[in-house]
Amino acid sequence: MKKKYWFVVIVMFLVSQFALSAADVTKKAEKLVQKADEAFQKQKYDKALEAYNEAVQLAPEYAAAYIGLGRLQLTQKNLPEAVKNLEKAVELDNENPEAKKLYASALADLGSQAFNQRQVEQSNSYFSKLIAIPGIDQLTPDIYQQSLFQLGTNYYLLRQNEESNKYYVKLSEVPGFESGDKKLFIQTKYQIGGNYAALRKYKEAAESFTKLLEIPELQTDFHTLYLSALYMLGLNSNFTGDFQTTNESLTKFLELAKDSSEHAQFLPLANLLLGSSQMTQLQNEVGKIENGKDKIIKIAELAKTKPEIATYLTKAIELNPGLEPAYMHLGNYYYYCNDLEKSIATYNQLIEKFPDSPDLDQYKRFLTDISKEKK
Repeated sequence: MKKKYWFVVIVMFLVSQFALSAADVTKKAEKLVQKADEAFQKQKYDKALEAYNEAVQLAPEYAAAYIGLGRLQLTQKNLPEAVKNLEKAVELDNENPEAKKLYASALADLGSQAFNQRQVEQSNSYFSKLIAIPGIDQLTPDIYQQSLFQLGTNYYLLRQNEESNKYYVKLSEVPGFESGDKKLFIQTKYQIGGNYAALRKYKEAAESFTKLLEIPELQTDFHTLYLSALYMLGLNSNFTGDFQTTNESLTKFLELAKDSSEHAQFLPLANLLLGSSQMTQLQNEVGKIENGKDKIIKIAELAKTKPEIATYLTKAIELNPGLEPAYMHLGNYYYYCNDLEKSIATYNQLIEKFPDSPDLDQYKRFLTDISKEKK
């Protein structure tokens, strides 16, 4: 019995001595970190680094030592080591806001660095870690939102549009985001529409650009994006068969973008889409005219009320002679106008310029038919 008693006493003594020893170690580590912090404030970085490292070696589970070491390495742009130590700090004390903020800052810097070096997938790994830090959206909302945007951009560059939109949409749904950084908000909404277009989800794209164009600041403060949004709305509306929206948005686009060097590349297709969409509407109206001896006259009269069709298609050809559909639609328009001479001349141009077209035989048959009509 006495032996058991003395054994318990000895164990308790050893435990108390260990506790005292651990407390002493922590106190020593605290003093070292305090010393390092003072040296850091005085920009004596070598002394600070020495003291932080000593604290880490003395107390490997002391989070404050890793925080100080990471902060110093972040200041000195030693980003890989800063991330390693700040990650350890968060692991040891996952409720520490300073550790999380510094860790996020280091990850953001590394992610941006990787992006600038065109290491997009590596950049994604850093930003993905950043947004996964618990509560970081509240601690550093600016860094969090920028990270979501960068992830969306990175996946867009990787042509992973579905994944890209996951981050853009998540960003757009952040409470208060719309009233915060207006430029980032508008760019995000534009990219969402662009991704839908790339995924051939034309209805969703058109809806996105419609909502974007409702933002008052878009036209006044972001004119270049405003013009691009008009163009994208017209393009995607055309794919959905919404020709009225196509006409309205592209007409406005051409009116405002005719002297814009940033949008010069879009002018040929915008003219083509306007001409072709109005041709489709004309064809629908022609289809409603009943057969009769005066049908050709009625069609010609109707077509001649829409001279803008020829204006747009001619302009498209002038800006880009390689737009095959523009010649076809223009030839058809002249045919509806009963101007067979112009229709034949346009189809001759079409056949001459595009001898490898898969529709060449169809063009030749139509040319033969209207040539017979003319005779």
